[in-house]
Amino acid sequence: MTKRKESDSSFQREIEKAILQDIKTHLGITELSTNVILHLKNNDKVTIIPDIYSEEECIIGEIHTHPGKLKAAQRNKVATDLLKMLLYETDFGKPFRKILVVTGKEEFEQLKGNSYLSEAIKQYKVEVILCELSKSQKQQLSEVVQKQNLNPL
Repeated sequence: MTKRKESDSSFQREIEKAILQDIKTHLGITELSTNVILHLKNNDKVTIIPDIYSEEECIIGEIHTHPGKLKAAQRNKVATDLLKMLLYETDFGKPFRKILVVTGKEEFEQLKGNSYLSEAIKQYKVEVILCELSKSQKQQLSEVVQKQNLNPL
C-alpha cells in the first residue's frame, strides 16, 4: 500500500473539475478544455498548461482553490498565472478572454481590491469569477490545505 503524500492535491483537482462544469454554464460555453499543453509559437520549447482553455472561443484561465485570504505565496501564484495568460495571448497574436476563478469571498475581494495585483487584473482585463464551494467542500479543502502546510491562518 502506497502512503498518500501530505502535499497530494488530488482533492483540489476534483474540485477544479466540478468548477470547470460551473464555469461552462456561467459562460454559456460547452467546450472548455483543462490542462491542455500549449506551446508558444515564438519558442515551442516553452509550454503553458492552463486550467481553462478554448482556442475556438479565445479563452484562457486559471482556477484557484484556496480557502481564506491570500498569503504572499498564493499572491505570487496568481501573479504568475496572470503572466502566463498575458504571455500566451501576446504570443498567439490575438486577444483572449482571460479568467481567474476563485472559490472564496476573501480571495475574490483581495483580487478586486487596491493592490498592484488587483490593478494589473483590472488593466489587463482579467475577469475574476467567484465560484463558491459547498460547506463540505470548504471543510475538506481546509483539511487538505492544513496537511500541505498552506493554512492561511
